Amino acid sequence: MFSPDLRHFSLSRDGREVYSPAEDTYTLIDALHADLDTIKSRKPLICAEIGSGSGAVLASLAHMLGPELVYIGVDLNPKAAQMTQSTLLRNQVLYGEVLRMDLTTCLACQQVDLLVCNPPYVVTPEAEYWEGQRNKDIVAAYAGGVKGRMMTDRLIKELPKCMRPGGLWYLLLVQENCPSEVGSEVFRRRIRGETQIVVRGGY
Repeated sequence: MFSPDLRHFSLSRDGREVYSPAEDTYTLIDALHADLDTIKSRKPLICAEIGSGSGAVLASLAHMLGPELVYIGVDLNPKAAQMTQSTLLRNQVLYGEVLRMDLTTCLACQQVDLLVCNPPYVVTPEAEYWEGQRNKDIVAAYAGGVKGRMMTDRLIKELPKCMRPGGLWYLLLVQENCPSEVGSEVFRRRIRGETQIVVRGGY
């Protein structure tokens, strides 16, 4: 199994400002790999990751699907956007672009074929979620607000405007987020006292 080159990521330095690749990162990567035949059957051309963080998922996706596709990383956190760009370059992703923006704001209308996201899913007070969004810092990577679903629910509402007909999306959630309300389960893993679940949807 491919593991992205992240030697430029320092846990002591970057981990304070950018979400460190962790179990949920690799659960999402493994889920995409397990569902690769379904993804390839849709013949995607433009792939996007919302909340790209370290860039590990996007670089792994590029390895799975090939260098000829377009890969777009999106993150509010400027440090995370820089890190994603560095990871794409280090892993020789030829057509990679990183955008600093909120969710799908600047994605072209109905142009994304494949969208993936590991949203902040920890159940927190609503104020903590908005604090992370406002400050554009590491808090935004984990604080999920009510039901741990505040970013997820916002994203689901925006997907129809950016997804191409026939496109697919994948989100990683945990049991507390009530993932069956969001999409169809395609992958599940129990890690450190939480059940991580990847759901899929399409248009």
